[in-house]
Amino acid sequence: MTREEEIRLREWWLEQLKGITGKLIAEEERRAERERLKAQKVLGEYRTESDIQDAYAYGVITAAKRDKLMDLLEKGTFNAEEDRDYRLRMDFLQEDWQNQKEILARLKTADMEAWA
Repeated sequence: MTREEEIRLREWWLEQLKGITGKLIAEEERRAERERLKAQKVLGEYRTESDIQDAYAYGVITAAKRDKLMDLLEKGTFNAEEDRDYRLRMDFLQEDWQNQKEILARLKTADMEAWA
């Protein structure tokens, strides 16, 4: 493989990485939105710890329901935490992106030096 072919191949791969990363980000945003909607449905009108405690104090909800709602608030489910699998895949893609950019820069620099 010639240097020019390798440069074109790495540039192509960087474009592929952009597409893969974009799809991954969109997938994570959809997952996070589903989690937020699910939490909103479960939480209903209870947005704060005080709302939940008041409902329990007035006998509107049971202790089990109160505990479940409190867990949702404490875990931050309402704010949908980032998926661990997503984070690992993004880290891998970012690392690959950086490596490819560095290699591509070296290849292009070598071309420039060859022209001098």
